Amino acid sequence: MQTGKTAIVTGSTSGIGLGIAEVLAAHGTNIVLNGFGAPDEIDKIISDLKRQHNVGVMYSDANIADPDAIAAMVDHTLAEFGGIDILVNNPAFSTWRRSKNFRSTNGTRSLRSTCQARSTPAG
Repeated sequence: MQTGKTAIVTGSTSGIGLGIAEVLAAHGTNIVLNGFGAPDEIDKIISDLKRQHNVGVMYSDANIADPDAIAAMVDHTLAEFGGIDILVNNPAFSTWRRSKNFRSTNGTRSLRSTCQARSTPAG
């Protein structure tokens, strides 16, 4: 059980990240959703998670390729929930190219964002 814990799940407005957020919420974890999408769809996700699992849920549109945006998301999470217990760094970059046109910088962009998370000591 993760009751009372808080998780930041990046890339969680759809797909695998949303699935992870739903499972964590089902186990009592407060959720910080992060990603892109239509505001009304994100509002529905927040409402559904709160209603179905009775957990705290907030949303951050932080660009995880921007260290200052990451820091702001962490600070907002700390202010809202008092700590961060779980980080699921699930960045998603849509770079669709034929393999012969795929530059190595596209692959390292995703890896770099995965490694740029600001660590926060457990309190």
